[in-house]
Amino acid sequence: MKSLNRKRKENVLSEYKKLHPKQCVLCGTPANDLCHLLPRSLFPEYITDPNNLVIMCRDCHRLHDDSIEFRTMQEKLYSQALLVDVLGANRYYRRN
Repeated sequence: MKSLNRKRKENVLSEYKKLHPKQCVLCGTPANDLCHLLPRSLFPEYITDPNNLVIMCRDCHRLHDDSIEFRTMQEKLYSQALLVDVLGANRYYRRN
């Protein structure tokens, strides 16, 4: 049963990537990394939520994941993350 659930999640994520431009939402360069605005490790319930997904280039994705200074400057991503989980977005993007 777990493998079916995992397969379903993989299919949803794959479809998202197919339907969205292969361009980083932050810098506009060609990209193909699927980024979770609220990370899967902390917010597994939002793994397939389309509002929690964006396409980024590898450099922006790494910065988003690893640098709180970078993340706090991303108003567009923070606004989108608010659609997923207000408390989670405030905590992850260090707001309020």
